[in-house]
Amino acid sequence: MTGSAEHVVALKDLSIEAEVDIWESLDGHDGGALAPYHLLFVGGGSTSTLAEQVLRHDFVSAVCDFVAAGGRYCGGSAGALLACETLTIASLVDGDIRATRMRGLGLVENLSVFPHADTFPKNRPLEVARALGHDILALPEASGVAVEGSGFRAIGPDPVRLVTNAGHDVREMRAGERAEARARRPVSPDAEP
Repeated sequence: MTGSAEHVVALKDLSIEAEVDIWESLDGHDGGALAPYHLLFVGGGSTSTLAEQVLRHDFVSAVCDFVAAGGRYCGGSAGALLACETLTIASLVDGDIRATRMRGLGLVENLSVFPHADTFPKNRPLEVARALGHDILALPEASGVAVEGSGFRAIGPDPVRLVTNAGHDVREMRAGERAEARARRPVSPDAEP
């Protein structure tokens, strides 16, 4: 197992044996380097800076192709936002003005992720959904979702909130509960229709 000591210990605590390679930057890497991996974890930070790095190194198509070929994408914080079509939510939630109107990877359509939702007032995700004009998934620190087929399943100990209908409807989802989503099998932006 390779990777930082922190990641290695965390995986061993879960009885998971894995090889972990950590890229702190996309410098020196190309999209083909993803092929041998099974899971791509994209962490947090500045959403706009992360998106600019992915665009600058032409990794949008590479990540979409990786997922389309069966690879798994796991995003934390800004990495979760990056999976969406648009990154505008980062400007509303984090004050990341550069993210306004920026495009994400498009792994999930018509839905934005609101990470760290339990650190905000409870009505904030509803306000954000109204401002965006589309559905959002409000994810608490300890939980998330797994995209499966045409929907997703809540995972983790705390409920996930699906905010729909311009912020007027909220569904709390506990671990294992499923919802239909506009998740799609990603297609590389370069692919023929």
